[in-house]
Amino acid sequence: MTHTAASGIAAFTFEMGVLKRLRRSGWWQVGVRDPESVAEHSLRVAQLAALLAAEEGADPARAAYLALWHDSQETRITDLPHTARPYVTKPDNVAVTRDQVAPCRPPLRRPLSTP
Repeated sequence: MTHTAASGIAAFTFEMGVLKRLRRSGWWQVGVRDPESVAEHSLRVAQLAALLAAEEGADPARAAYLALWHDSQETRITDLPHTARPYVTKPDNVAVTRDQVAPCRPPLRRPLSTP
């Protein structure tokens, strides 16, 4: 692994670490004092996706993988509450993820930056 590849992976993993500190904003608005983080939410979604996929005969690993990364863009665009959505243009999540993983090598970019 080259220095550039290693620094790309390090930058991406550091950015994803922000998700554990980023609280889900919708819960603040309804008065939840200590809302879950985006990382906690993503873990739970991945668990549920794997279970539902297995129950339905789909690929649980693929479902969990997609669910695990489904909110990774929020490190850059935050967790916009539903009440904000009529006032802002919805960011293109695929484009955000493509930018996030751009410094990584192609084998790491492909599964994350394609819909």
